[in-house]
Amino acid sequence: MTESTLMDIAGLYASAWAHHDTDAILALHAEDSVFEVHGGGLKATGLTEIRMALDTFFATWTQARFEPRGVLFGTEHFVAEWTLHATIVSPAAVAGTQTSAATSQDIAMEGVDIIRVVNGRVTRKDTYVDALTLQAQLGSTPLPTFG
Repeated sequence: MTESTLMDIAGLYASAWAHHDTDAILALHAEDSVFEVHGGGLKATGLTEIRMALDTFFATWTQARFEPRGVLFGTEHFVAEWTLHATIVSPAAVAGTQTSAATSQDIAMEGVDIIRVVNGRVTRKDTYVDALTLQAQLGSTPLPTFG
């Protein structure tokens, strides 16, 4: 796969996420693709499970906006660094535990996606989030101090 093809797919994928367009996101995924949020306790396999995960995400993290910080391209993957800005309107799993977030609480957290693409379709999306910073913003875990 060429870098320009991956760049096109990455652009379409980012646009679909920016518009909270579950159908457009799923149109770029393979039938048996996997979406896993490491540090978030989510692993969805196949389009039906991924749709449920996306619907839950967009309902829980309203006004989600991904601020891009960088993107790197490989032969069959791209890596996207971002900061998520959102309002959390209901409890969500963070690092495998339920939060007790206040309604309408604004958050910001950094993350990285490793997105594998085969034959023009996303086959796997591994998301790594800064769960410790998120937990601290939600009041469930204070950030450690050093020095």
